[in-house]
Amino acid sequence: MEPVDVLYRYFDCIDRQDPMAAVQNFTEDARAEVMTGKFLDGRDRIGRALGRILDAYARTSHHVTNERVEMDGENAILTTYVYAYHRMKATGGTWHLWARLVDVMVPHGESWLIKEHRLTGLDAIPSRREIPDDWYGGHHGKE
Repeated sequence: MEPVDVLYRYFDCIDRQDPMAAVQNFTEDARAEVMTGKFLDGRDRIGRALGRILDAYARTSHHVTNERVEMDGENAILTTYVYAYHRMKATGGTWHLWARLVDVMVPHGESWLIKEHRLTGLDAIPSRREIPDDWYGGHHGKE
């Protein structure tokens, strides 16, 4: 299994709104940043945070593109871009997010597990007051 396949599997679980299945793609001691600007430590804590986030959505659909893998010793660093569609439970409205992901993955048998997961916003429509403006870092390299 290629590193990007792990991310596809992760987002399949997210779109099924199954955060505890999603975090099975992480190491026990993983670190993740998911729309907060702060890292969460540990698979269980990440799963609980994802559950709280997913509670706001009636449905989601995540689309991964521009995959690039760089090897760092035995680890793989996967950089991808994501478009995510969200139907909000409270209002029925939509929220569109464009983001960049950087995942550090470690070998796990014939597959990989995510050791570090960092999500950085590029843009969103509409903006949401609970997500700080400085979380949207723009495209990598842009000043």
